[in-house]
Amino acid sequence: MAVRLAWGVLAERDLGAWFLDTGEPVDPRDHDAPEGAAVALGPKNAAPEQVAAARESLRQLVEDGGLVAAGAGVDLGAGFVSARLAGAGGDRRDAVLAALRALGTTGASRLGERTATLVALFGVTATKPVGAAAERAIAEERWPAVTLASAAADILGPEQLEHILASPAPDGVDPIPSGAPSALATNLRRVLEPQTDRVPVEADHCVPRLDSIPLAVAGTAQLMALGATPPVRCRDWGRLCAGLLSSGSVMRALVEEFEVPEVVLAHEGEVLPEIGLRVEVARNAGRLAEWSAYMGNCIAGPWYQEEAVRGRSVLLALRDERDTILVNVELRAAGRGWFVNEIGGRFNGELDPALRKSVLRWVSTVRALDEDDAEVPDIDVPVRVRRSALDPVREIRPALCASVRGTLKVAAPARRTVAIVGVDADGDPKTLTALRRSSSDRLARLCVEALESGRVTLAELWSATGARPLAAAVAAQPERTLTRYPRLHTLAADAPIPSKRLRDLVKEPDLATARSMDVVATRMRAVLGGLALTGDPAFTRAVIREPSIEMLCALVPVVTCRPDNPFPTLAIAEPRAVIMPGFPASDLSDPDGPWQRAWPVAAEFGAETERFWDQVAETGVLVPATWLAAGGWQGLWSKAAAHAKQS
Repeated sequence: MAVRLAWGVLAERDLGAWFLDTGEPVDPRDHDAPEGAAVALGPKNAAPEQVAAARESLRQLVEDGGLVAAGAGVDLGAGFVSARLAGAGGDRRDAVLAALRALGTTGASRLGERTATLVALFGVTATKPVGAAAERAIAEERWPAVTLASAAADILGPEQLEHILASPAPDGVDPIPSGAPSALATNLRRVLEPQTDRVPVEADHCVPRLDSIPLAVAGTAQLMALGATPPVRCRDWGRLCAGLLSSGSVMRALVEEFEVPEVVLAHEGEVLPEIGLRVEVARNAGRLAEWSAYMGNCIAGPWYQEEAVRGRSVLLALRDERDTILVNVELRAAGRGWFVNEIGGRFNGELDPALRKSVLRWVSTVRALDEDDAEVPDIDVPVRVRRSALDPVREIRPALCASVRGTLKVAAPARRTVAIVGVDADGDPKTLTALRRSSSDRLARLCVEALESGRVTLAELWSATGARPLAAAVAAQPERTLTRYPRLHTLAADAPIPSKRLRDLVKEPDLATARSMDVVATRMRAVLGGLALTGDPAFTRAVIREPSIEMLCALVPVVTCRPDNPFPTLAIAEPRAVIMPGFPASDLSDPDGPWQRAWPVAAEFGAETERFWDQVAETGVLVPATWLAAGGWQGLWSKAAAHAKQS
């Protein structure tokens, strides 16, 4: 197997990798290798002294440019280059910019060809004039201009980037003191893309307050995520912010109270051992907004708020002795404890590994239930006179295991596809376990990497994430069994199992594999929906390459229903039309047609029947404009239909 590197790259098979910290070689089969670790990549047969020299060069690079710089592929000598393992945050432009700042113009040649470096920073907008302007800015060490231009390259044209690259920072002010270009780019897209539909974006009018551009953009993106509507024909930053702040939806969102367990609130103000950071718990959205205003992250976004209001997650800030926030953490309950779903520093920066480990160790000591809480009740079994209650596990196990073996066989292709996302072509159950333990961010990165590298197509992945072998096996049980043991359905849910006997039951190897498949498929399907509904460029490219009818019919109604899509949309039919164009034509209302068959999935993502038909009557069915870039709706639908025939 090849070593899996950051951002979807697989190392060539004749190359090996050695950890910076320990010097140990990386085992490609090890799914528990530290995510994003810095490594020296070079010939497998390299001599020990060559490995040592490469590690020393890598150590100097990381010391000068930070861990992120290791991902830039810097020449370390003797055929070695720097790299990071899969799971690193951000993208390659973050690494290239960090390495450039560390190496300076004299060492820039260690990054490889000039053209490749410029493309990493500016993508398709890396024209010759942009390259020349960038080289001048780099030579003059005007890093804020280079960072802002790199972040804005996703939405601005070459001429506008040249203007940014030529702009000096105000005297005595560093407008971009920290933060990765990729994080700034995400927030810029959220803020500026809606404006490009209204008036052309002009670089002068898009530059936020100059004391901290990342904070200004992050704060504005947060307001839009909370439901604020940008003013019409807004041409400068001040008017944009004033219009967003006047939105009533923002004020309503900020006063919502969160459901926080008392066992977590008991840790409010606690100082963590080893690292000396103080715990602060978010009880409402206003606190999240306060944190986000300093941290420049998306913790005050609607998804985190909705989960916290429902009690599904608990959000923390860790402050130092000066009351400065260093870390944000999202906790989720797991059995009688908690696990860290997401953790990050300012501007979504990566944490020091030692700090991260200390936080994880502390979280492992926090209980999800009070010590005095009653034991979770087992399955209720009707009591019979003069007979002991039947053991439900003993009664259910034979039939359920037999059913699971059958559903696992049917789901085998889907299991292989999901495992391929985890870079395992054999579908090893251990890969499913590793994926089940992954955070949603890591699953998103894995899905994007798999789609971009061509390991799987979007049609294959969408179909695979619909497989639920354990849920299918439970549903196949006799009605009297399901009535007698209603908690059987919890076996397939992405939530803690509420009974010790049922937890014992799913320790059966086949049931454990089926449950892992159900949970991973559910989470990956949610990740794909999230990528689609945030306008992720990699997902858009995958849609254009190989769409599927099931995916289109599930996501298009969601886009149509949403009043605040973060991307431009286009109507694919006249208002009130129910017959959709394309070959073959399709009927929105046909109960046996693809649209109605996909409606349950659309409903899971938030589509509402009444809202959908109201919007169809007003505007017609809406689709992200970027999906129609190659051949329009008819071309996209025909391609999806052709793929369906081939499969």
